[in-house]
Amino acid sequence: MTTFTIPVAQANLSELIDKALLGQEVIIARDDQSWVKLVPYHSAKKSKHSLSTAKNALKTK
Repeated sequence: MTTFTIPVAQANLSELIDKALLGQEVIIARDDQSWVKLVPYHSAKKSKHSLSTAKNALKTK
């Protein structure tokens, strides 16, 4: 579990999203208390579509 303050989370949101998508637990804290846990909305394993599928679709048009 990795904990970040709100200012650090704001400055590094893209990286924190990437960490969460890779399965790492990302916690955002305020006043030394954990307030938010960043988790993926959809599991990459359950997704019917992948980035490679999207790339192939763009190539065929």
